[in-house]
Amino acid sequence: MQNTTVNQNCQLLSAKELAKMLSLSKRQIFRLNSCHRIPEPIRIGGSIRWSSGIISNWLAAGAPDRKTFEALQNQGGENMLREKKEAATSAKETAQNTQLSEVYQDITTASIAKLEIGSLLLAILSHSEDQSQSWNFFEAKLSRYVDDHICGGAL
Repeated sequence: MQNTTVNQNCQLLSAKELAKMLSLSKRQIFRLNSCHRIPEPIRIGGSIRWSSGIISNWLAAGAPDRKTFEALQNQGGENMLREKKEAATSAKETAQNTQLSEVYQDITTASIAKLEIGSLLLAILSHSEDQSQSWNFFEAKLSRYVDDHICGGAL
């Protein structure tokens, strides 16, 4: 039973299998290897193979270049890689939450502006008997409101 676990963790991938796993071409795998952008392969006779476990850790670390990945492995091993992955996930979630908060704030501001403009129009139209004069007054008020509240007085 223990040998099965070791074999599953130490599965060796050919360039073709690695290419399929990463949705790349076999040629691109060899280019990335020559540029030191993927982990060091294992050479067995004339064959080149990559450890599936190392590739998984490399992907979990954000697919850094070989030198960075080796430094991460040497500094803290798998714990360091796991912490880096968790930090990246946390940073991504924080960015998404910030983005959602900004969108919500924009929507809220726009909703308040619509309510205020609607209230202004209703008040003007209900207090005036001359509709054309009311409309001109409303346009002036709306223009001032947009300048002050929406454009921040930039116009």
